[in-house]
Amino acid sequence: MVANKKNRKNEEGEVMKVKRAKYDSLCIYEINETELEILEKGSPDSLFLNFSIFLISSAISFTLTLTTTTIDNVKIFNTYLFFTILSYLIGIILFIIWFRTKISTKSIIQKIKNRLSPDGKK
Repeated sequence: MVANKKNRKNEEGEVMKVKRAKYDSLCIYEINETELEILEKGSPDSLFLNFSIFLISSAISFTLTLTTTTIDNVKIFNTYLFFTILSYLIGIILFIIWFRTKISTKSIIQKIKNRLSPDGKK
């Protein structure tokens, strides 16, 4: 590597040193827009995981409420029971969907790297 040293002026007109080191080689990977969005935002499937965690946490809270308190009103008890069962079911279903369809950032990066052969040519 060869280092370049140049003097340049900044906005105020003051002289500042700029040091630049050259690369021996540079690998450039081309990616499509979908891969870029996944790398930027994370997998869209992570929304399933977020809602799953929220619903299962809520279901656990409802379960604790049902087991630790005495609810005399049958309508309120049934409402809690309904939301508990519903939260468990939807939470587990969303977790299964997330688990089966998850796309990890690592797998996207590996896919991009595999486009370049070991000798550096496409």
